[in-house]
Amino acid sequence: MLSQRRPRKRKFVIKGSNGNSLIELALNKRGWDISENDNSFHLIWTELKSHIDFEQLVEGKQLANHIPSSGCITTKSGLLNSLRSYFGNLGHNDQGSELSKFFPETYRLDDCREREKLLNAIGESELWICKPTNSNQGKGIFSFER
Repeated sequence: MLSQRRPRKRKFVIKGSNGNSLIELALNKRGWDISENDNSFHLIWTELKSHIDFEQLVEGKQLANHIPSSGCITTKSGLLNSLRSYFGNLGHNDQGSELSKFFPETYRLDDCREREKLLNAIGESELWICKPTNSNQGKGIFSFER
């Protein structure tokens, strides 16, 4: 007697609340089920990379929606620092250089030297946007002028 094995349903875990209902709906539509066990899953979807223990993931069997050590391009300050370093290594100055052709003039307000540069750069009636580095979904953004 031959029996055909039914493929196991894919399982996923969601942590956090940033759009999780959309992710759950999309995965359910594709035949995935939510896992009742935080250790038994094919995909873990989290709001924060810190919720993933990358060393515990089983290679080839478990996936995560974050990439380890990606902060140099996936955070506002990481991307700014990476681009400045790249263009600096090419011999360009980050203000008025190739970088400014595609990346807006940006200052890190957590750095007192950059904060001073910003205060010196602000002209009368110029509108600036402040976007905090530690939030997402537009939270904490505000505009200001001198």
